[in-house]
Amino acid sequence: MILFSFIMLFLLPQTGSCHGTRFQLLPEQHPVCDRFYYSGGAPMAFAEVLVFAPGEELIEFQNGRTDGQGFFAFCPPQSGKWRVEVNDGRGHKVNALVDVLNVLKKDNVTEPIVAIAIHGHGTASPGWKEVVLGLSLMMNLWGGLSWMKKKFSS
Repeated sequence: MILFSFIMLFLLPQTGSCHGTRFQLLPEQHPVCDRFYYSGGAPMAFAEVLVFAPGEELIEFQNGRTDGQGFFAFCPPQSGKWRVEVNDGRGHKVNALVDVLNVLKKDNVTEPIVAIAIHGHGTASPGWKEVVLGLSLMMNLWGGLSWMKKKFSS
């Protein structure tokens, strides 16, 4: 009976559920393209990107990664201030605010007319808190070693 089941399973025609995929090149579409890089000029290659629509704080409109040259593009369907967060996963993060001034809609295609980066900053260099913490750590280590040397030399 089991042998018969296997034979029937492989010999009978099977119907499958599948669907095709397509793509469309939109030469008239003008995405907002940003480049992210370190202070030395090297690109933030393959860094994680989150794009938030105007007024949205929690759920991203789009996510992805920069390419090997640090570029990332998105097509905003509305005007407003778009927040773009880029994180390389190694302690470097950029928070940028991109103002899309006008969006033209024609034939179901959205085209940003003007996009201006109005604000962007990164966390590539240590701030004053990190510097103070580092100095404090070194002074405490030096003090502890000096105390141990004095205690054990007596």
